[in-house]
Amino acid sequence: MSFGEITTLKQVKFLLLFIFYCIYSVYSDDKDLVEAVESVPNTGSPSCPREGSFIQYINNAKRNGLLIGGGKDFDGNIMKDAYFFDLNRNLWNIAPTTNLDVLPDRYMCVSFCVEGIIYIWGGLSSRGLSNELISYDFERISWKVVPPSGNIPCERYAACKAETKSHVYIFGGQGSHGLLNDIWELDKRTFLWSCLR
Repeated sequence: MSFGEITTLKQVKFLLLFIFYCIYSVYSDDKDLVEAVESVPNTGSPSCPREGSFIQYINNAKRNGLLIGGGKDFDGNIMKDAYFFDLNRNLWNIAPTTNLDVLPDRYMCVSFCVEGIIYIWGGLSSRGLSNELISYDFERISWKVVPPSGNIPCERYAACKAETKSHVYIFGGQGSHGLLNDIWELDKRTFLWSCLR
């Protein structure tokens, strides 16, 4: 089953369970997350069915949940929204924001979390390919464009990501001239980019 073939509620539920299973596999030592994944109800206002969205886990003293947004809807429109799924209360909510103009519309972007702030990088937007780094601060309930630093990667979507405590690594993706095979490193402390290959 490909993302383009997801047309029934049963398929959407299967996809959501698969996503939660993947998170469960990674964070199976987190008791709160394990219990939440095993009993996910349909409460609150869930996001609409979509493909290519970002999903990022956040767990700190104030929050334990998933920020989900972007992607494409059934009509192929790139979504400009974000939802928070609270794993403690098993509840969907629209992620509040004070600046909708910066809220990213992104398809197949990269996401990561640093000290409770969610970052979205790259992806395809309604304006074309992107290499912008945008942050979402839960405390300020606002999105912000993070100024680039260093030699930044070219615009792309569908890049792969890996991360350590101190760095994020980006590999490949689809650029304006085709598939890419470069590797980039982003320092989480300084937000300085460097090309490794």
